[in-house]
This record gives sequence, C-alpha cells and structure tokens, in this order.
Amino acid sequence: MIQINFKPLENNDIEILLSFIQKLYAVDASIPFNAVFARQAIIQLLSDELMGQSYKDSVSL
Repeated sequence: MIQINFKPLENNDIEILLSFIQKLYAVDASIPFNAVFARQAIIQLLSDELMGQSYKDSVSL
C-alpha cells in the first residue's frame, strides 16, 4: 500500500519552490518572473501561518 504524508515546507525548501515557480512563469512568458520578489513572498509565506501554508509530500511504499 502506498502512503502519502504531507509535511509543511521549511526554509530549506525555498530553492525548490522558487524553481517550481520559475518554471510555471516560463509557461506564460507574458508574465515576467522576478526571483527577488518571489523569494521574499515565499519567505513571508513560510514565516507567517496567517498568510497560508504550503506542503510537500513524501511517499512511502
């Protein structure tokens, strides 16, 4: 049986999330990607639960 566990993102996940966001922006080149702004937004999201939460998954077989 496959078990999926969701864990909150942590500060050491910022680069991975930033990479995903950059790839998403690349799909629609009409929206400019600003890495500095995106990094600041991610840091704010991870530091304040009132802003929302982001999770990563971990799959166990």
